[in-house]
Amino acid sequence: MKRTISMFTQIKFRLNSFHGDSKGIAAVEFAITVPVLFMIVAATCNFGSLIYAKYNMEKSLSAASNYVLVNSSLVSSSTSDALALNIANLVSHTGNSAVSVDVLINNGSAASVGLDGTVSTSGTASIVDSCYCPNASGGSLTWGSSMTCGGGCPDGSTAGRFVQITITTAYAPIIPITGMASSSSIRSTTLVRTL
Repeated sequence: MKRTISMFTQIKFRLNSFHGDSKGIAAVEFAITVPVLFMIVAATCNFGSLIYAKYNMEKSLSAASNYVLVNSSLVSSSTSDALALNIANLVSHTGNSAVSVDVLINNGSAASVGLDGTVSTSGTASIVDSCYCPNASGGSLTWGSSMTCGGGCPDGSTAGRFVQITITTAYAPIIPITGMASSSSIRSTTLVRTL
């Protein structure tokens, strides 16, 4: 029993010897706060890069929308294939890196530029002269059947001609952090009415 008491006494004596000694406190505080600060800085950098990528996409969509509005007379069966290609190329060359672009002219002519730069066209140009009442719900667009231009739509608007532009860009965080969003893509779509 005496030996046990003396051992506790020795431990108590050694612990009391640290009383009033503040050496190393700064190092302990530093070791505790640096990982927290690093996570805050990393999350801020990643969020900033995400906002910057989204801003560049929106800027490209705005430029493409303006191009469509200025060239709205080209939304016709005879010129829609060229218009779709011009819009897709315009968006893919506006400074965004690794973007894919999909352009659909009034549910007819379509053009795509892939992430690797491959260009493809599809669709039926002959139906571009029709008017539609597109309906967007749940992130998808439904064109419906063709209608008389200027005629009434079920939602109260009037039937018209539209150009849909979708941009998808790859996004990877600047500083990969476990548990945060990993590499993925960002997508943005606009629908421009031309008639």
